[in-house]
Amino acid sequence: MYKYIYNRHKIPNGKVNVIVEVWVQEITTISDITSDFQLDIYISESWYDPGMAFAYMEPCKQNMSLNSVLLEKLWGPANCFINSKTASIHNSPFPNIFFMIYANGTVWINYRLKLTGPCVLALETFPFDNVTCSLTFESFNYGITEVCFPLMTLSNFNFRYNFKLYPAGLWHELTMEFKFRRRAGWYILQAYLPSYITICISWISFALGKNIPARTMLGVNSLLSMTFLFGNIIKSLPRVSYIKGIDVWMLS
Repeated sequence: MYKYIYNRHKIPNGKVNVIVEVWVQEITTISDITSDFQLDIYISESWYDPGMAFAYMEPCKQNMSLNSVLLEKLWGPANCFINSKTASIHNSPFPNIFFMIYANGTVWINYRLKLTGPCVLALETFPFDNVTCSLTFESFNYGITEVCFPLMTLSNFNFRYNFKLYPAGLWHELTMEFKFRRRAGWYILQAYLPSYITICISWISFALGKNIPARTMLGVNSLLSMTFLFGNIIKSLPRVSYIKGIDVWMLS
């Protein structure tokens, strides 16, 4: 296949443009406690490596699908999600990595990942708030003079193309943002509506005589109910130093 001795440590042509495509398969969880989200994605990378070209052999096929273990013998851009908390390639029933080489020297890799990425929570209006999560993709080993990502435009998708300055130089970054709007229906049924009914029931005590024992019981039970409801809600939220929207409702 090689016209010359292939060196996997040498960058093809001195600089490589890497085409990146991402398909989101499923977003599984969004955690308020750990401020992150989990998702499964397909990520595709392709670049031109003249050392892999075999068109001069006049092959009967214009591409070859190969075993992913051969990737260790080729040069790669060493791309990764640098801000992910955890990342792993699906291995059921085998590593989910697709590897293809085209006759003109184009290398195409597609693999399925399970990722955990960070989220930014602003709970001042909770539970009527929005959550923003992000994933940043860049080469771990190569700067802008060696590996770059061509500019692209995506519709219906928040996308940022940045430059990151490190002590070793400039790096290209691709950042994807996922914006979520919280469904408040569960909190309305489990917190707002019960607390509203509890307060209405507690008003019955004003219609009772001051010597009737049930008047005291209504007040105490209402207080205990409100404390239980409030505790049940805040235990599923992170500890923050500012007042949340639901705090104002429950304490007023």
